[in-house]
Amino acid sequence: MITLQVLRQCSAILDTYPNGCDLLQIHFMQQDAGQHTTFGWHQDADTLDVSPLDAHRVRTVILQLGDQSHTGMCMFGFRPHTFDGRGAAVLFHGGAMHTSLGPTPWPEGSTVFKLALFYLAPA
Repeated sequence: MITLQVLRQCSAILDTYPNGCDLLQIHFMQQDAGQHTTFGWHQDADTLDVSPLDAHRVRTVILQLGDQSHTGMCMFGFRPHTFDGRGAAVLFHGGAMHTSLGPTPWPEGSTVFKLALFYLAPA
């Protein structure tokens, strides 16, 4: 239910573009003490099947689905953003340099699920 609500909110934001946005990919992530889905500094546009000429059009939405722990992300040159529980989300330019952040230390047995949506804005 919460995912559907957030998808509707994301759609409302992304519909502000005159011709809408195209959904490129959806990723489901599970973050835990193993840190397998905690990403170092990267640009989403580099990891998607997008031509370099269209990299500036990528938009990323990250939604935290669980509330067992608080995670976050940081855009290069800015303060970290904390996902403060279930339903917390962020929308940003997918070509921006950013990293994911987990709690320190990671609570024993805690797992957080996230949904990542990657869109291509109109030219």
